[in-house]
Amino acid sequence: MTRQKLFISIIILALFWLGCGSRNVKKAQEYMAVEMYEPAIKLLELELQASPKNAEAHYQLGIAYLCIGNTYKAKEAFDRAILLKTAYKDKLGIAYLSAGMKLLNKEPSRAESYFAQAKEKDPALANQIAILFYEKGVELTKTAAPYQSLMTTESVS
Repeated sequence: MTRQKLFISIIILALFWLGCGSRNVKKAQEYMAVEMYEPAIKLLELELQASPKNAEAHYQLGIAYLCIGNTYKAKEAFDRAILLKTAYKDKLGIAYLSAGMKLLNKEPSRAESYFAQAKEKDPALANQIAILFYEKGVELTKTAAPYQSLMTTESVS
């Protein structure tokens, strides 16, 4: 579990430091780091009203929308970011991986969908996704260990 938290922290920091320098974008990233997506979305929309060509704000808005499950708006925001700066196309896999990791414990089916999209957008992420699932399996095994005796079919005399 600690590797998963470390990996999430690294991704969040990487996304934070890749920011364009806008105060609203940085504050929105801080909100997203603590899963406060609605205020982040409001700040990013405010930023985009003032600077509609801010590719980083569009990209971060896409991540925020992914995290609340609005894939349609996320795709729109990502498309605008890519239109403004093609380098964002290479970051889409990480965006989906990051959103999937945040949802893994709360909404596993949506997380699985995001992992599949991350792998599709960046095949190099397949190993990280496999490690994540391996570690999740180990964690579940450890959690279930105290209940192993309840799962046996032998009768107690």
